Amino acid sequence: MIRGELRTHILTEVKDNQTISRLWGVLHKWEKDGDASLRGIEKALTDAVGTSELVKVEEIYRSERNLREGALMLRKSGLSADNPDFTRVGAPFCLDGIFTPILPLSPTDRFRHLLLDLECRRTMMALRELVLAMHDDGIIRTEIIRLFVTIKQLCDETDEDFIRNRLTQFYFELYHSFQNILKKGEKQNYETDFQNFVFGWLGRFPDDETVERYEKMIAAYRPIVKPEQKAAPISSESELPTHNEPPVAKDKFQKFLEAAEDYHFSQLPKVQDLESPEKTMKLVKCMLQDKGTAEDNYAHAAAMLEYLGFRKWYSDNYGNWTTTEYDKWCSKYVMGKTEGQAFKHYRLSVYVDPDATRNNNYKYKGWKYKETVKKDYSKILAG
Repeated sequence: MIRGELRTHILTEVKDNQTISRLWGVLHKWEKDGDASLRGIEKALTDAVGTSELVKVEEIYRSERNLREGALMLRKSGLSADNPDFTRVGAPFCLDGIFTPILPLSPTDRFRHLLLDLECRRTMMALRELVLAMHDDGIIRTEIIRLFVTIKQLCDETDEDFIRNRLTQFYFELYHSFQNILKKGEKQNYETDFQNFVFGWLGRFPDDETVERYEKMIAAYRPIVKPEQKAAPISSESELPTHNEPPVAKDKFQKFLEAAEDYHFSQLPKVQDLESPEKTMKLVKCMLQDKGTAEDNYAHAAAMLEYLGFRKWYSDNYGNWTTTEYDKWCSKYVMGKTEGQAFKHYRLSVYVDPDATRNNNYKYKGWKYKETVKKDYSKILAG
């Protein structure tokens, strides 16, 4: 957008408004109801700017993915020292709405606004997954500080306010999200004051209303890693659709996947082995499919989640996700219950002995699907 093929004058020379509108549609479709995993958003961005031969983002994303997978492999094989006391990172901080929205005035504007927003989100997700792969605060700190330098340079180079606003927002989302890692460093050679940062590219401090919004958001933020205590993103007028098309409601599969990404579902080893967002969604649909009765539906889902090792894997890598917290989460996103931990019975039933006479009529039949889910997973993997 600043140095390459996505600059306004170049983009409008190589693509007409109709083509640009179609590219925006690819991204907007993802934003409404797409795969919320890192691979999902990378596929949407690749489809929009990679296949249209604007930017070869797929090579960048593949390189980042290889770095994460390589680090994980070295650590698991014992070839690199592990550090179980690495700093965990909670839900990312969100500063949406901090600046007064700059509305797009053309298809090109609309495409570039959404593209920038999604790339910032993608980068945040990639960094959080790098934390999980590396287990090394020093490496993560170096990556973030390098990114700080790049963001500051980009803000200095452009005169487009929507880019400078979004990059400034992203800079301080990174700073607060990774603050526990950053503060362990001996040297603080990056800007931490919001007003000073804006002054650097604007030549004056931000207005009082902007500063007040920032301070309120910071005061409300609690960077807690523990599940069920994540700070909720603050909504923004800039997120509202700029067209008259009504929003599409997300189905139970999309809602589950989006919620599960808060616990890095797409990084589960068995989910990683699927190697595509399409197969990941196929797995979720298989897991939550209608089996005829509610009891069978939930039993099947419980068996699949146990087979995937979701709760244990998250606890081993991020921080203790207790069975009580997990049962409440599954009760909400698997069973659709707003409160309680009814899922507990289905989770426990996966390990019930089916050969025991007293269990033949047991209501919660997770054990019934213990082998079925293995076959379901194998078919999706092979497909």
